[in-house]
Parts: sequence; C-alpha cells; structure tokens
Amino acid sequence: NCIHILNSNGLAHFSGATIPANVTEIKLEKDIDMLGAEFVGMANANQRVNLVFNGNDKTISNIKFKTAGHYGMDTAAGLFDSVTMRFDGSSFECKDLTLSNVSFVDEVNSKYAGAIIGYAQIDSPGQFKLTNVHVKNSNLRGLASIGGMIGMLATPASLYAKDCSVANTTIEATQKRAAAFVAMTNSPVDVTPIVFENCVVGSDVTITAPEGTESVYIGENYNNSTVTIQ
Repeated sequence: NCIHILNSNGLAHFSGATIPANVTEIKLEKDIDMLGAEFVGMANANQRVNLVFNGNDKTISNIKFKTAGHYGMDTAAGLFDSVTMRFDGSSFECKDLTLSNVSFVDEVNSKYAGAIIGYAQIDSPGQFKLTNVHVKNSNLRGLASIGGMIGMLATPASLYAKDCSVANTTIEATQKRAAAFVAMTNSPVDVTPIVFENCVVGSDVTITAPEGTESVYIGENYNNSTVTIQ
C-alpha cells in the first residue's frame, strides 16, 4: 500500500502518526512548505518494517520537528522520531528527498534528533538506507546526539547512504555528539557495516559539541564500527 502526500495538510495529518505495517511506501507528490509548523515525527509501532519514504525529488521546507515520546524515546525528534526493526528482513529507506530550513522545537532537551530519523534501532538483521537525501539551510540544535540526518543508529543497525549531502547548516549539541550524518552509533565491529558513497558535507556546515565530533560523518562511533567512505 502506498500513501500519497499532496500538500502541507496531507503531511500534517501524519504528525505523530504510527505508520501501519501494511504501508510499504509514503510518496510526496509536490514540494511542501510547512510555513514554520511544528511536526511530531512519525514512527513504526515496533513492528515489521519494509517502508520507503519516497521524496520523489521534492522538497519539504520550513518545518520544526517536535519530540513525541514514541516507545519511551521522549527526547527524539525528526521526520521519523523513531524507527525500530524487530523482525528479520526488515528495511527502511528514505530517498529522493530534500529538507530545507529544518529545526527542532525543543533545543534544550532534544536528544537523539536528526532531520530524517531521531532514533534508528534494529533488534534483528536489517538495513537503513538513505539515497539522494539532502539537508540544507537548516539549524539543528539540541542537547545531545544531534545529527544532520540521524541522531542515533543503534545496535546492530547497518546504514548505506548514497548521493546524500548536507549544506549551509548548523548542527550543535550543547552536551555531546554532533555530526552531519549520524551523531552516534553503537553498532558492533564488522557485523553491520556503515557505508557512505558519494556523500558530501559542504564547507558551509558548522558542527559544534563539547565532545563527540570524531568526524563530519559520525560524531561518536562507540564500538568502532566499520565505516567506509567512498
């Protein structure tokens, strides 16, 4: 089943929504200007995930992500505040999407926050994919684990990001961990690889945190997961 989003009201309808397991694709049909509206991230109800968020080469602009509290993650924020895979063969992909002028409502308490996913977790083998996803002209500020795209990539998640970019954006964690793509991962070494292919961080991107800024790609690689940049 595919959900087609036609305008800002259509997107706002999914603020704080739990996406049913039988939905396999969410597709944008037009550019959407949210005019500064607050948006509580979507989530997937701790169930099987085989979901594609298809930006369809469209842009979502002027949106403020608000924390929601899905499944105990009361400080996570993003277009999806949490995505959890609990069954073998699960997958999640965000593709062909640009986010412009994105921010977090709660800059004091936001933790595990990213423009695409706040908290990405897998309890069984599965992969997150970002393909042709772009974040630009944004101010992403919060307490800890603030990522341009993903706040937390939790064990044993793998990630394949291709043709993605972050540009003209400020990413700041007042406590710790900030990065252009993934603020923190604790995936085990050599079990679930993390790959960035043709992913670019602009020279106009500012990343700030007292600690946890190991690279522009990943702020803290807790278990020294295998990361390939190509």
